[in-house]
Amino acid sequence: MKPHSQLSETLGFVVLESMASGVPVVGCAAGGIPDLIRDEDTGFLVQPGDIDGYVNCAKKLMDSKFRQEMGVRARTEAEKWGWEAATSVLRNVQYEKALINFHSRAFGGFGSSKTKSVWKLLRMRIARVLGRLRIPGFRRNTDVASPI
Repeated sequence: MKPHSQLSETLGFVVLESMASGVPVVGCAAGGIPDLIRDEDTGFLVQPGDIDGYVNCAKKLMDSKFRQEMGVRARTEAEKWGWEAATSVLRNVQYEKALINFHSRAFGGFGSSKTKSVWKLLRMRIARVLGRLRIPGFRRNTDVASPI
């Protein structure tokens, strides 16, 4: 059994190397790992921080016949992942997920349906600043500057 708990694994080479060796992986259900492991078939996926989940999976893998069978399935799956397939998933799937994750963290989720009022407030504050700076197209108002 190869436990894997890193949250930011992109291509999952550590996971693929273990699977290619016929070693079942107990991996974190985050990053690119769920794209590689079929839960309870070629390995196990555990939610981040779920220590009991890791322990339960390790207990299941104590059965040598079950562990060997899962290892065979893991190796078969790993053989499907060459450099071209792995980088294709990185480019077409993981990059998009990374951008969404970055924006949700960096901008507090701006752009989601729950942030309309935040955008409205931000637009009003920008208009006020532009009005105070006497930027053409904006007029100064006591409440809020608004576009002409």
